[in-house]
Amino acid sequence: MSNFGILFKKELKENLFSRGKGEKRDVFSTIFTLILILIIIAAFVYIALSVVKGYVTLKHESDVNFNVDFSYIRGAEMLNLLYWAFSFLLVFYILEKERRIIIDTKDRPIILRLPIKSSTIFLSKFLVIYCLSLFTSFCFILPVNIIFYFALGTFDITFIFGTLVNIIALPLFPFFIATVLLIPYNMVLRFFKEKQFITLIFYVLIIGLGFYLYNGLLDIFRQLLETGNIKFLFNGDNIKLLNNLYKYNCPLNFFVNISLNINTLMSYLGVLVVLIITLAASFSLANIMFKHTLYTNNPVKNKLYHTSLKAKKPFVSLLKKEFLLTYRDNGNLFSYFAIAIAMPLMVYASFTLFKDLISNAIGLELDFVLGMLILFVFIVLTNTYSSTNISREGSAFLKSKAFPYSAKKLFLAKVTFAFIVSSIASIVSTCLIIIFGNLSVLESIIIILMGLVFTLSQILLGTKMDLNKATLVLNNYEIVKKQERTITKLVFSGLLIALVLGVLLIFSDAILPSLIGKDVANVLVIVLAFVIPLAYLVYAIIFYLYRLETRFKNLVL
Repeated sequence: MSNFGILFKKELKENLFSRGKGEKRDVFSTIFTLILILIIIAAFVYIALSVVKGYVTLKHESDVNFNVDFSYIRGAEMLNLLYWAFSFLLVFYILEKERRIIIDTKDRPIILRLPIKSSTIFLSKFLVIYCLSLFTSFCFILPVNIIFYFALGTFDITFIFGTLVNIIALPLFPFFIATVLLIPYNMVLRFFKEKQFITLIFYVLIIGLGFYLYNGLLDIFRQLLETGNIKFLFNGDNIKLLNNLYKYNCPLNFFVNISLNINTLMSYLGVLVVLIITLAASFSLANIMFKHTLYTNNPVKNKLYHTSLKAKKPFVSLLKKEFLLTYRDNGNLFSYFAIAIAMPLMVYASFTLFKDLISNAIGLELDFVLGMLILFVFIVLTNTYSSTNISREGSAFLKSKAFPYSAKKLFLAKVTFAFIVSSIASIVSTCLIIIFGNLSVLESIIIILMGLVFTLSQILLGTKMDLNKATLVLNNYEIVKKQERTITKLVFSGLLIALVLGVLLIFSDAILPSLIGKDVANVLVIVLAFVIPLAYLVYAIIFYLYRLETRFKNLVL
């Protein structure tokens, strides 16, 4: 096999197939992940199809300027907006892949000693990045194009060919933009690498903005269900804005025209020109950057931390260690602190949205049930960080075996730190539910206490699961990839308990009052809200304590 083929296979294995030699394929994790992806895609397709079907029926005065059916113009405007949003997100996706694979490559010391041309090395990395973007393009463009063809009611061979062309060619334009921005992007990341507080604020803002947009999408869907008409969102000014964006959004409007079979000759020629220019420019520019960084070790300036000479109690020192492990690493900072801080906002947005939706749809107030269900779901998502409580320390965790402390004391610090952060987020979220919901005093007390109980249960389970399957490596990116099975099990068990509790509470609160009486049903709701989380906590404590010392003593690299 040629040098290029060997390197290309190596890059594919490292970036597409993360399973190491001798590792078993995690079938459960794969199936669960695929189910979640299918659910998300199904929800997106259902909402998007409803919006598009309504939008393509709207007329505007500017339609007389086109020689195409106005429904196709409406479809082109909406598809152009989706392509623009996807291209914007794809730029950041490719930026991160280029930074990781081209600039921050960890195989530099090895490949520099091999008799291989730098152009061959670069080409293998470049094509892998393109393959990754190609797969992302396929997952987005295919369902989106199917949605529009169903909405417009036409399907022919041009759909298949046009969709294939767009899947292959569309990523190249974001690829070029990402390559131009690669060096500035890398410089910004290096600047903020040790500015943890600023980074934390940035992460929280990004999460808040993303959830605000997501909540806006759900709110649009809610109003669409209530009114049955899309006109409340798209008035004449909005249609005109989307129309101008479609007309002047070159070259993305070429891809839109190809998908909808509008002005096909000019569009294919435009895409061909864009394909040639962006491919050549991206390859040349990235090649120059790669050669510049290949022989340059760009060290990050290490900040000097002055240690305090004042002695602290052992448990306090262990807590401080957990805090610094999280705070000084940007990946951990995002996966825990940022998500925990943003959790109350996400709970508030989801609760108020679904509260109105349920009230308008079935005419019942299920604030207590809904609040507990939403709170538990976000507690699960926030505490996935606990599933790497041991692994994120890497081989350094083995040094704790030399400490004159028992395993219970060492792990108690990890559990306590995670519980402090998560409980604050849970209490604030619960307070928002109480303020904006119609809950009694007893229900408010229950939802606060059970939120803390469920939080502790998730932390105990995640910590022990990680101890049982610890991956003591030094790279946080590898930790996340290798601990997918633990994370999946933790999320699955938490969501299952939340779902079972939610279904039982809804059944008891909405259906049983007519069968056994309202008073008895209310008592049953309170009992279930207590018993299920407490039973889950008992199980978590038993699972956590079982052979804890033995697992710790047998832990090796």
